[in-house]
Amino acid sequence: MSEHTNRREFLRRLVATGAGAYGLSRLPRSSGSEPNGGLSARSKVVIVRSSALGPFEGRPQPDQSLLADMLGRGMKELTGARSAMKAWAKVFDARDLVSIKVNCIGGPRCSTRPELARAIAASAQMAGVVPGNITIWDRRDRELPATGHVLNRHGPGVKCYGTEGDYTDEVRHRSFRGRISRILTDRTTALVNVPILKDHGSTGVTAALKNHYGTCDNPGAHHANRCNPYLADLNHLPAIRDKTRLIVCDAIQAVCEGGPGFRSSKYLWDYGGIILSFDPVAVDFIGWQIIEQRRQEIGLPSLVESGREPKWIATAESLGLGAAREDKIESVEMWV
Repeated sequence: MSEHTNRREFLRRLVATGAGAYGLSRLPRSSGSEPNGGLSARSKVVIVRSSALGPFEGRPQPDQSLLADMLGRGMKELTGARSAMKAWAKVFDARDLVSIKVNCIGGPRCSTRPELARAIAASAQMAGVVPGNITIWDRRDRELPATGHVLNRHGPGVKCYGTEGDYTDEVRHRSFRGRISRILTDRTTALVNVPILKDHGSTGVTAALKNHYGTCDNPGAHHANRCNPYLADLNHLPAIRDKTRLIVCDAIQAVCEGGPGFRSSKYLWDYGGIILSFDPVAVDFIGWQIIEQRRQEIGLPSLVESGREPKWIATAESLGLGAAREDKIESVEMWV
């Protein structure tokens, strides 16, 4: 049986069993989410934590080598590979154009750490991707260096720059009406979504799915009804859905109230972890639970009680974008 036929049969079985139609089926090789590479009816989420990540005073600058080690261990658990190199080779092909979508809107205290983005870029190179075919990006050039990233639009090595108005023509898809960054549409074959885990004053939670409000040109037009169903419909776009290979959520420090920006260190806490999955909906569901637990610990009402339940997570599940129920998610926590 040919490799093409094997892959076609693999995808047919995924659909037939109802396994997460997002992420896992996008891999260049059928890695599965079980150690033997078999199929699982549940989406796997791996949380890797380290006591060495914090406590931080002021702006955190985590050790990049520690993050690279955490990524490697998490990817071995996620893919079932015996080594970090083999794990990354299950996600990327040497011919890929890899883009790493970070989130810089929260400012220096509340944005994707550049050390994490660089560690992911280095990991992609382990799979044979050349540095010049890797791009770290967000909305605007000015936001990236403000949060510690180093701009590099035309120089050698890994690129780093903002969309800066370079969008497609208007796209109409379900409830979404807007334009999409050409970094994603024209210069990406493999997308790594790297959000930061935060509370959000309207949507309750901002993590993987909401990170793509930085992929379109008009996020403000899609905040009605606490972003439901707009968030789900945006992530249902083929340009996002079909290119997403991996989610790596920055939960080194997380925000449980007052997000998405940094308002008070009272609500910013050292979680000391990263969250990995092929399923963005499962990441957001697990992130929601982490935020709720922290809110309970410090005496805040739940997001449900506050009228900010992230209902768009269930909507995303209804569109087949991933899992939003505990019985459909296998969550593994590791300490290194």
